[in-house]
Amino acid sequence: MSSVLYIVGGVLVLHAAYSSMEFHLLAKSMHQECTFTTVPSDIIHETVYGLVLIILGAIRSVRNEVAYTVEGSESSEGALKGININVAVKQDHEYLRPIEMKRAVAVSERIGLNDYAEFESRVDFVDLVEKRKEFNQWSEAQ
Repeated sequence: MSSVLYIVGGVLVLHAAYSSMEFHLLAKSMHQECTFTTVPSDIIHETVYGLVLIILGAIRSVRNEVAYTVEGSESSEGALKGININVAVKQDHEYLRPIEMKRAVAVSERIGLNDYAEFESRVDFVDLVEKRKEFNQWSEAQ
């Protein structure tokens, strides 16, 4: 369904662009540049309808597909013990699943992120008094 909306919306937008080009070429050939400054309303409506259909197609295409997981029933093959690879799992939610904060926080702690990482990793402030002394010493040496 979403691909049909994309195609119809794209055709409408392309037709509106072509109609606008034809309109401006006709106005230019008739030497009436001042009187035909605005595009006719049917072209504007066609453009808006086409864009709305493209946006609706984009919204309709956001769906959770069947995913594959590495977590599952236990396996008895040494290194893969406890892991069952390529098991198809149907998502519980149609669109986006809720974020499990416990898991998200655990992952961010494992990779070393925290809430104050921006402040802890910024460049130190420049000591202006020290820089002025260095500049004065350099200028006197010259």
